[in-house]
Amino acid sequence: MPISKNNSTGLILSGGGARGAYQAGVLRGISEIFAEQPPKLDIITGVSAGAINAAYLAAEIDTFQKCTKNLWDFWSELKPDDIFHTNFRHLTGNMFRLVKNFTVGAWRDDLNERNLGLLSPLPLNELLRARIDFSGISRNIESGMLDVLAISAFDYESRLGITYYQGANDKNSWRRSHRLSKPEIITADHIMASASIPLFFPAHKIENRHLGDGCLRNTAPLSPAIRLGANKLLIIGVRQSLKDNIDLSGSTNTPSWGQILSTVISAIFFDGLEMDLERLDRINQNIAGDSLRISEPTENENNGAHPLKKVELLYIHPSKNLADLATKHFDTLPRSLKLLFRTLGASKDSGDLISYFLFQKEYCQELLELGKADAIKRASDLKATFSP
Repeated sequence: MPISKNNSTGLILSGGGARGAYQAGVLRGISEIFAEQPPKLDIITGVSAGAINAAYLAAEIDTFQKCTKNLWDFWSELKPDDIFHTNFRHLTGNMFRLVKNFTVGAWRDDLNERNLGLLSPLPLNELLRARIDFSGISRNIESGMLDVLAISAFDYESRLGITYYQGANDKNSWRRSHRLSKPEIITADHIMASASIPLFFPAHKIENRHLGDGCLRNTAPLSPAIRLGANKLLIIGVRQSLKDNIDLSGSTNTPSWGQILSTVISAIFFDGLEMDLERLDRINQNIAGDSLRISEPTENENNGAHPLKKVELLYIHPSKNLADLATKHFDTLPRSLKLLFRTLGASKDSGDLISYFLFQKEYCQELLELGKADAIKRASDLKATFSP
């Protein structure tokens, strides 16, 4: 296990497409709660949209108040065209290539284009390089403002989840059955890879690896922060608690493709985090001194055994259903995107799927305000989390 400080706090930012605006709102609320003395965030981890927020924060954490304001502005000004091409030419071209690949390409290798997606995220790549000063990450690590930034992605060839981290010693690397870590200087490419939602965005290449959304096979999203030394966690999720939002009334309608895609992508983005939270809660309840130990061999630990430690955590998540909020803004989408979602069988009845791609100013601003309000409601819990 890595050697950590006695009071090391990790921030974990989950994935969720446009729902990432909620996290920016929470961070802005935190900056207002701690207006006099910014909270110390030693380890920042992010995946998918959370990777965007994580990198932005890590690059400017030395000016926390200004950083959270800039991040708020970043999300409040977004348009779909800032993330992916929305004109009919790009969209219909991508759809045609996908259909060709699934049909003719299956019989002719010369037509089998592998790196395909319904949407082209080139605008996002340009936006990240223009808005995030990646050199600031190294600067903040060297000054002691930050210990580690970690970004997770999925390697399609090896089927492994890879956590790229900057700032910790190479000896802190780990390897598990479905995941490993790799020390590396974080760039826009790592963010693009982590945010490449399968089917919708093509895989992003780093060196000889084709990488996709970091939520894929992310069975232990809390692990990177803990492995890198955190003993307190602040987790900002982007889904309302399921126990507060259960409808068992059923329906006579057959699920549409849009509803099926919503379920699949929701499972990719959210289920791993919530299961890992339950797992950590059980471990915390069962720990009794050093008597409870775990045996998971790693390439750095010969016997694979080390004492488990109790990890304090605070989980902040939306107090409202973000899918319901998204349906109110469906008609604000560009015509090409509305056509795409209707082709997939997703319209106002598939709010979950729409909410991931609704990079509309009105929707993002609503999420920003909700995140800020939810953070302020948890002010006492936040102050306890960041107390010495």
